Amino acid sequence: MSPESPAAEQVPADVVVAAYRATTAERTARTAMTVVCIGADDETPLTGTGSMDFLNGCSEMQLRTPGGCVETRQFGLTTYQRVSPPSGGPGDALCSGWTMVDLGKVSHSAGFEGAMSPAWIAASMRPATRTVEKVGADTVGGEPADRYRVVLDLERLGEESAQSMGHLTDLVGGRPVHTFEVWLDSRRRVVQERKVVPVRSHVGAPPGTEQVSVTLNFSDFGIPLELEAPGDGETTDVTHEFFKTVR
Repeated sequence: MSPESPAAEQVPADVVVAAYRATTAERTARTAMTVVCIGADDETPLTGTGSMDFLNGCSEMQLRTPGGCVETRQFGLTTYQRVSPPSGGPGDALCSGWTMVDLGKVSHSAGFEGAMSPAWIAASMRPATRTVEKVGADTVGGEPADRYRVVLDLERLGEESAQSMGHLTDLVGGRPVHTFEVWLDSRRRVVQERKVVPVRSHVGAPPGTEQVSVTLNFSDFGIPLELEAPGDGETTDVTHEFFKTVR
């Protein structure tokens, strides 16, 4: 029997859950994001780079767009965001201030911390799993990787989590079933995720009127990382306005 045979015989769901646990154990990683608006007049990918602290539920990302750089920082239940001018623009003097969305101010947010992060998926995937299948061999960053497709049913997380997960289903287009693909490296760590997220084309539109493909890559596991939230005097709380747009 070859050394790979035991792993090949494992149930795909077990392999993927173990991979998310192994990824979380690395503590940190650099991240790269690619976003494509499917079916839009312009499907030019938007790209960004950042880093993530798996254990503490913190991350930062700078996504480059035609309108400038969208900088996002996540600390548990709180997300901060600001927009900088495009490259070659007038400079930081025209940076937007930081906006803040704090799910901790919304009732029944317990259990929402780090939703869809490696640590959250490792803890929640088993009860929420509908199906996991191995798609086949692939490459990520020039290295071999195994590709899996995962279907989660967020309603299976139980009554205790139902209301907090209701916020998550709002954010993924009002649907409790969440499908994504994941690539594992030779050390059985997650090195790439891809999901297609239904979104509203405008405020007031029904969910799922447009779709966005989001690919997230992980590399340089275990890097030293210190992330800081903007100061209270630098932020504007838009939590209430945000939930008007997703409901």
